[in-house]
Amino acid sequence: MGTPDEHRTRDEHTTSDERFTHGTATVDGVDLHYVECAPTPPVDAPLVVLLHGFPECWYSWRHQLPALADAGYHAVAPDMRGYGESARPTGTASYRIDRLTD
Repeated sequence: MGTPDEHRTRDEHTTSDERFTHGTATVDGVDLHYVECAPTPPVDAPLVVLLHGFPECWYSWRHQLPALADAGYHAVAPDMRGYGESARPTGTASYRIDRLTD
């Protein structure tokens, strides 16, 4: 049985697409890792946010990110709280649906 995606490190989520940019945004006190891919050359492109399900991470969207960028979109795939390289707040209350969607 393989290691679940939420326990992998960035080194295990490598891709050959050099257009991927990794970043971190602090949202309501929680550091969320994200990967983005934008059209080349940079333009004012419409934003598409790709949200993964359980138990995945941004890497699930690795093929769609460059395809969307090639189609003229600025694509962003965050690691949801508790997954991938995003922070893992303690306590089950941190993962209630009202906290995840707020």
